[in-house]
Amino acid sequence: MRPQIVKILVSFVVFFVCTVTWGKQVPPPPQRTPLPGLPIDGGLIYLVLLGIVLGLYFLLRKKRV
Repeated sequence: MRPQIVKILVSFVVFFVCTVTWGKQVPPPPQRTPLPGLPIDGGLIYLVLLGIVLGLYFLLRKKRV
């Protein structure tokens, strides 16, 4: 057989075997999520504030030039 046909055939067999063997795995149990109504993590608040400050800095710097 030609090498190109052999590559396609091997790829199809590998794909088929992977699909059949890995397709029947049991999904992992759901992770615990925080209860609704809990406060936002402090790190996220600081990240948003830093983004606002950085945005204002670039806007004011752009107007000066």
